[in-house]
Amino acid sequence: MAPFFKTTCILLLLSVLSFPESHRLEAQRKAFQKNRFGSSIFLGVNASQIAGDGHQGYDYPGLAVGLNGTAYVNWRMDFSLYLGYEERGAKPPLGFSVSPTSVPWQQNTFIKLKYAVLAGRFNLHLYPRRAALSRLTAHLTLAYGYAFDIDIRQNTDANPSNDYPPLLPLMARNDLSGQLGFTYYFTPKLGLSLLHSLQLIPLYKTGNLPDNLVPSLRQYHFQIGFEYIIFPGRKLLERRRTPPWAY
Repeated sequence: MAPFFKTTCILLLLSVLSFPESHRLEAQRKAFQKNRFGSSIFLGVNASQIAGDGHQGYDYPGLAVGLNGTAYVNWRMDFSLYLGYEERGAKPPLGFSVSPTSVPWQQNTFIKLKYAVLAGRFNLHLYPRRAALSRLTAHLTLAYGYAFDIDIRQNTDANPSNDYPPLLPLMARNDLSGQLGFTYYFTPKLGLSLLHSLQLIPLYKTGNLPDNLVPSLRQYHFQIGFEYIIFPGRKLLERRRTPPWAY
């Protein structure tokens, strides 16, 4: 009788201990069953430069606006698809110069690019012990862009030593970029995003031109802006992003 009583007590104890865990898992399962998809809007600015402008800083500002569609996998990760409009470019660091220079690109070229962007993004929600840092989400993005409008102003100084072939006919309109960044959520629905982008396809290749005239151009830009999650609602979103053991 004693062994039977002991076994029964152990089983009861295990049942009691496992109940909270099963309850937490069931709560999260229901949160994801309601709807695995979400949407958000993004509004921000790009601060960009193009290799060849002397890397004088991310000093060309441009608008960035778009929509995100998100598929939630679990509390830790999700995937999103971004469709947006972005402005990028470069400007002479010292303004258009009238003095001779060995690198005319640095002082005598202004570029404005307008892109339609389609991007796939992997999002990883961090959950460190510090409450403030638990609001962070890391992003890894591969983005395709099409430059539907290119504005280039160059050789305005009338200096023969600064003449070189026009850039526009040789500029690539298709863009493929890799991005890394993060979003800090002030609330479950509102966050501040910061991304850095590196163009994988050069805008222009020099061919037979000396490198000090027009190097192989590659874009770099920082993007900062606000993301607001339209759907799901606040309560469901909180449950989706809460680890099972934290219920």
